[in-house]
Amino acid sequence: MVVYWLLACLIIIYLATMRRFDFFSIGVISFLLYTSPCFWGDTYIPGIYYGAISDDTYLAVNSMLMVIFLSMIIYDLVTRIPDNKIGTDIISVRFQVSMNLLTLLSIAAMMYTIYDLGFLNLVNSKRVISGQINTVSYGFSLWSALVVFTYGKITKKNIILLVSLIPIFFNLFIGSRSFAATVFIIYFLLLWYNDRQFIVRNKKSIVFSFVTFLGILVYKEIYKVVKTFDLGLIGSILTDSSTYTKIFKLEETQVVLSTLNYVLDIDYKLSYYEAIARIVSVIPFANNYITDVSIRFSSLVKNEIFDAHYGLASNIWAETYSMGGYLGMYIMVCLWIVLLMQGNKMLNKGTVLQKIFLIPAFVQVAFYIHRLDFVQIVAIYKQILLIFIIWIFLYMIAPIFIARKETALEGVE
Repeated sequence: MVVYWLLACLIIIYLATMRRFDFFSIGVISFLLYTSPCFWGDTYIPGIYYGAISDDTYLAVNSMLMVIFLSMIIYDLVTRIPDNKIGTDIISVRFQVSMNLLTLLSIAAMMYTIYDLGFLNLVNSKRVISGQINTVSYGFSLWSALVVFTYGKITKKNIILLVSLIPIFFNLFIGSRSFAATVFIIYFLLLWYNDRQFIVRNKKSIVFSFVTFLGILVYKEIYKVVKTFDLGLIGSILTDSSTYTKIFKLEETQVVLSTLNYVLDIDYKLSYYEAIARIVSVIPFANNYITDVSIRFSSLVKNEIFDAHYGLASNIWAETYSMGGYLGMYIMVCLWIVLLMQGNKMLNKGTVLQKIFLIPAFVQVAFYIHRLDFVQIVAIYKQILLIFIIWIFLYMIAPIFIARKETALEGVE
């Protein structure tokens, strides 16, 4: 525990005084957040599991944290980062029209999702809705909205930025906070990226970001009541001190670390076939042929490891340990670090097109990797690739809409 405290304090000081806000910063902050029960030494899943954090877990967490920290320092020493302003490229009319069309498709996909689900079913719990919702249209609506939001922020097109938030708020209304948190991180990444001492030099926006983060945490406690539009009950929850006591326990991080703690304690291992099936699932449509085993580690966490009666977050470090022991876990850490470096390289030298499509994916993997499994991580990039292919088609047909607009203007004249 002492080593964890020491590493955490050194990292926080380093972040606050020595570097800019980038994917490495997001990654190490999220790692500290999702391992935060290590500060006090025990972890739990409400009604299912309670345990002291074992020496094996501290060894795993501290060693991974050390690797991440040292990699970040070495990266900062050897990488010359230009003071570039993200989004200074000239955006063509055709590009703008194609993004407008993608925005319309995102909204249309959201409307279809609501129609297919049934408007009255929106009052159901997140767990019930997740079993009924059209995941294809819903996923497309959300990921395309993230792409459009990034485009709006980079190019300072505030109207399209605000429109892109409609599917995100719909997702929040249902009860899921991850996409709202992703928008929040994207916004501040693009706002703070050029500040080498972003915490010291942006005190007001740091306070605002903390309040926003607190709001996202609080929303979990009130989202069911929000659906009833009972303002009195919402107010009573928000003014109840126990609400804030509960959210500062960070139950999601407790669940995530409990999985790693328990997997290490019992030395849980997947068979070679199960491990290979996860790797093969990277191939498009391969999942259709892998039907005899569960390739979702979160399903194993719920149904086999804990035998839980409700859904639980996964843990990529527990999964990779169960696939290949400590070596598998450290290989995954190194791959993640390489991914963070590639994200930073894209921020520094990438085109606007690359940034618009890749920043949402890199943010999700940088921040949420700890609660994801292998299949989910791969699915993020598959989703972005699908949206990019659709955007290419929209870019190809954009001249038709430009020509129609010019013809209409000529008719007015």
